[in-house]
Amino acid sequence: MELDDAPIERCLMLAQRLARLMRDEDSQRWLDLEQRGYPEELPAGHLGKCSQYAYRFAGAKVVTTGSLPFLETAKQAAEAVLHKTSPPAVSGMAADFVGAGATKIVIDSINASIKLARDTFVLASTNYSRQRAMLHRWATDMLISLELGDAAESIFESARARVDAFIGVHAPRAAEQLVALNENMRSGDNEAFSQALTSCRRLLATVADAIFPPRAEPYVDRHGKERAVGVEQYKNRLLAYLADRVDSAGSFAILDTDLALVAARLDAIYEKACKGVHADVDQIEAQLTVIHTYLFLAEVARHASPALNPPRVRRKKAPAKRRRLARTRRP
Repeated sequence: MELDDAPIERCLMLAQRLARLMRDEDSQRWLDLEQRGYPEELPAGHLGKCSQYAYRFAGAKVVTTGSLPFLETAKQAAEAVLHKTSPPAVSGMAADFVGAGATKIVIDSINASIKLARDTFVLASTNYSRQRAMLHRWATDMLISLELGDAAESIFESARARVDAFIGVHAPRAAEQLVALNENMRSGDNEAFSQALTSCRRLLATVADAIFPPRAEPYVDRHGKERAVGVEQYKNRLLAYLADRVDSAGSFAILDTDLALVAARLDAIYEKACKGVHADVDQIEAQLTVIHTYLFLAEVARHASPALNPPRVRRKKAPAKRRRLARTRRP
């Protein structure tokens, strides 16, 4: 299309094939109309997101109904007519006023025909070029979308590989929960989405059990505050595990915020499930919560390698009297 050497019919066939491969229904409907032509009236929203590529409307009315192949043919025909139309060659002078008037009428008629042919060509060329340009813009947007999808897939694939390796080593039982979670997400009903998010909660608890088993005595965090790390406090245990491996206060604050967000989502879903309100859990909500859970586990896996992130050794503060004596002895 950029080299302008491909017939529009072939461009449309390739575009329709791409739309089918992408399973893009809006694009398929729009390209079908570009191939066959438009009706004079089109239902609102019929083209969906592809309405931005159809420069054929004046309000709700279709003003350019011809298909793209028809517009291409009309442009070629108008161009051929324009090339064959030329002004008359006039030589000598008219013998009298009657002859001059007749000559002027003929010349004016020919000039009017030339102007009509030129205007027809300009209109046909403009309509065709605009619609062809929109097809090219659609193909470019699809290319960018595919490249963005590839980049995102590569990023998430890296996170997924890290999580899978971490779970395989530290929490093999969580692998079964991940498989069950994936099956529930594929089923497509609200009940299964609710069960998938409940599985996310159990997954985090299973990972916490594996890397920081429950303890009866409280855990003292980096601010000196005691936190319960029993069976039910899986969030505190995950943070305790990370606190021993993350030196940066800023990085730990981000992890704390991420876990709080995931846990808040999961707790809210758990409350819905306990009350039997499964209809409120939609697919988008479930997908986003699963993604947040997976990304948080990727952060845990990132800090789980003892070679890269050895546990941080906390040094106890010296008594206040000893610290005062140390300051007085300094030169």
